[in-house]
Amino acid sequence: MTDTIQKIGNLKVLLNTFETVLDATIQQVQSTKEQKHLAALVDGFEKVTHQLIALGDTSLAELQNSDIVTAEKITAYVIHFVWMEDAKSFMVLWRDIIFQYQKALVLQSENKVTTDALMQLEAESTQVMKNGAKSLKDFLEKEIQTIVSDTRKQEQQLFEWSAQKNPWQIYRKQLEDLNLQSVQMLERSHDLVRVVSDFQDIEKLIIQNIDACRTEVNHLKKLAKENIEYIKENVEEHPAKVASYLEQKESDFAQSSHLQFLNLSIEERMKEMIGQVQVPVGTDGGVLLFQEINFQRSALQWMDSETIPLIYEMWEVNENIANSFKMALMNICNRALLFSNQQEDGATTDFDDSAFCSPLVSFLEKVDLWEADLKKIVILVQARMKKDFYVSEVYDTQRSFLPVPLQSTINQFKLTQNSWVVKVKNWLNKQVRVIRRIQKNVAHEESLSVSEKIVRFVQSRKSPIENSQYSSIFLTKGYIGKSFWVGRNEELQRFEKIVNQWKSGFRGAVLLTGQRFSGKSSFGEYVCSLHFARTTLRLVPHTNIKIEGRKFTITHDLGAALDFIQKHSINSHPLIWIDDLEHWMNPKISLSKNIRALSKSIDKYGNKMFFMVSMSNWFFMHLEKNYGISKRFQAEINLDKMSRDEVKNAILIRHGATHKILVDKDGVEPTPQQFQKMTSQIYSKSNGNIGEALSHWSYTIHKVDDEEVKYLPIPAYSLPDFLNPDTALVLSTLMMEKRTNEYRLRKLFGPRFKNKYQYIIQRLISVGILTRHINGALEINEVMANQIGELLEKEKFLKFKNNQRETSRI
Repeated sequence: MTDTIQKIGNLKVLLNTFETVLDATIQQVQSTKEQKHLAALVDGFEKVTHQLIALGDTSLAELQNSDIVTAEKITAYVIHFVWMEDAKSFMVLWRDIIFQYQKALVLQSENKVTTDALMQLEAESTQVMKNGAKSLKDFLEKEIQTIVSDTRKQEQQLFEWSAQKNPWQIYRKQLEDLNLQSVQMLERSHDLVRVVSDFQDIEKLIIQNIDACRTEVNHLKKLAKENIEYIKENVEEHPAKVASYLEQKESDFAQSSHLQFLNLSIEERMKEMIGQVQVPVGTDGGVLLFQEINFQRSALQWMDSETIPLIYEMWEVNENIANSFKMALMNICNRALLFSNQQEDGATTDFDDSAFCSPLVSFLEKVDLWEADLKKIVILVQARMKKDFYVSEVYDTQRSFLPVPLQSTINQFKLTQNSWVVKVKNWLNKQVRVIRRIQKNVAHEESLSVSEKIVRFVQSRKSPIENSQYSSIFLTKGYIGKSFWVGRNEELQRFEKIVNQWKSGFRGAVLLTGQRFSGKSSFGEYVCSLHFARTTLRLVPHTNIKIEGRKFTITHDLGAALDFIQKHSINSHPLIWIDDLEHWMNPKISLSKNIRALSKSIDKYGNKMFFMVSMSNWFFMHLEKNYGISKRFQAEINLDKMSRDEVKNAILIRHGATHKILVDKDGVEPTPQQFQKMTSQIYSKSNGNIGEALSHWSYTIHKVDDEEVKYLPIPAYSLPDFLNPDTALVLSTLMMEKRTNEYRLRKLFGPRFKNKYQYIIQRLISVGILTRHINGALEINEVMANQIGELLEKEKFLKFKNNQRETSRI
């Protein structure tokens, strides 16, 4: 300081100390780099703030000592009424430098800022601090000199200051708040860099999943080429050998579980992610702007809305490629068997090996088109990740962090009901038109045959081909993420209560029942993720499980699988999840044997392992009548219906995830009330069945362009009553077993199958009531499965609906 300040008594030491601390702190900051540089900035800020507070408190004591005007009193006045405002501004500048450097560290961790740019920021900000410190010291000396040198001005200025309220307490509080903010920014810096690492790990999982998809497609192409070579070398001389070889290849080909693994991996990473925190996101004048952000919830919602549906679509394409490959193998296998039979019968035919290989050749030609579809999806995923999936997006205060876009005119979960005002004249005109249309339709209906009505019903329930990308998110079966979960609160609470009771030593066994598409699989997977994320064992025939490093191949023998789990899961207490118990039967293993094995395991190990089993209502009725199955379970949770609002919200969430603008038949965006009406119609048609409702919605949506989709209600066609005793017997069997084959039906029906029931099955296939899968399995067409169930119940062939059964469970 200058000579004027040297005359000061008590303040002299403090002013000199402040100057020394300020210069030393800036020097220390200049000598540290990167993470240590930020810590040095915060530590230095705290030291300088402490010195300023000590200087202000001492000045206040000096002003309160006596009324005698001294050099110290003049200096104290200048410090409080003039200089402290500049000192606060200097500290605000320092605080802003801390914020900018913290922001730069986050950007560097995301590779958006280079090390050289970070070092340049360090140098420039340190120079700004040096200049600010010099100006602050010079300003105090200049103001004191001005007051001391002019006695008349001194008296007037001191009189004005003494009449004013001393601002020191306000400055003191502001300095303390600034210091607290600097400490918070240091803490948030560590949190943000940690979240950056979590985001990058999730992105790596996505990239690995995409690479796995590409690898599988390339592997299929390689297998196709290898099989073509094998066929050409062997089919002419050994067609039976080729058929056996291809059949084995097809049966060995297993569907991948990469999508399930991705979901579990992301959920595991999300659980470790930071939740709700207050993040500094910007500065406005002297104010530091904060925003409350739940990184865990925001990331999960964004992933489930923006990325996971696309990944699912990618694997849908991959599955189509795999199914096409398997179909090609089976096609060639059948040709080889036919050729082998012709050779055994001595028939002579012209041999053409290219004809045998044509399905695989055709497959390879189609793969290029499918790969183009995959590439589009991958590009879209990568574009969304690159645009939004960065922690540094918190600093963009003009938009929400990780936004989950929804159509602006349809406000999620906030649709309101307004009064309907309709003019009487328009209403009457509409009724006249409706009556005329009904008269015309009745005449047309009477001219149609039953088969025509069945085909019309089937055709009306197909999603538009050109809109497959939109429809895929609605036709997805099973669980696809927590952000898409809606409702079932009562059932979830009940399940949680049973889990807690099981943890206390009671039996853990829950039965999930419901019609087709009622959400049994989704509910099961959701509660697995909630309560048994790392200890769920899913039992599915022809898959593998691994426990404590031991691998086991599951067949249709449920008892063998349960024995293996019990033997090697002594300490893990897993959840045994058996989805669709109907699938656990084949000609070698009877249903009765599997039911007894399951019942025995629940009774014996139900307090150590938690059992969850799903089945249809009609299958439950069959097992209840013959085995008393409900007594083995602690509770039965029926999932037949969801509420109208829950169905509406499920449709709304999925629509929002497609990023398409919804318009009506006139090309106008619907109001919330109109959207409510649309979903209410869907709810009525589906009778509250969530899967049916989502499928119905997909039937009504048509592509307009890349941005818009149009809602066109499907005609209200009903399924005619086409049943007779023989047809009903076939359909009841298929409804009960869900999926079967002609070999099993032949065993069930005996000699009459060939003369009678075989032709019935062909007729049902020809009108679309039955569908045949590539492996030859028969199943009731999904679009009418529940409607056929209702017809069968009406004729008393099976019990289709849940009627709030009361059963004893002991």
